[in-house]
Amino acid sequence: SHPPNFDKLVALINSALEKTLVRSEDGKFAHFSFDAETQDAVSDNYYAVLAGTYTGFNFGDKAAYAAWVASMQETERASPAFGAFYSTEKREAATTTATAN
Repeated sequence: SHPPNFDKLVALINSALEKTLVRSEDGKFAHFSFDAETQDAVSDNYYAVLAGTYTGFNFGDKAAYAAWVASMQETERASPAFGAFYSTEKREAATTTATAN
């Protein structure tokens, strides 16, 4: 049995996810876009996907989310940050927090 107002809470979470969902025009990338100034984009998307999985959120093509996460990783082998993840979509600096998450 669910606690009181459970269905209302699930609907609110799914509504919030839908409002922050960004899909590329070609459909190859999808992610949730939160306040980039205060949030870690990779971590936020991890938790958004986790929450949406439990609330039955309709993600559509899940491969598009995986592609977005992969795009946040430094792939230049000559870079000292090779393999690390960027914390924001601006890709200014790879961080240990984003990489750990």
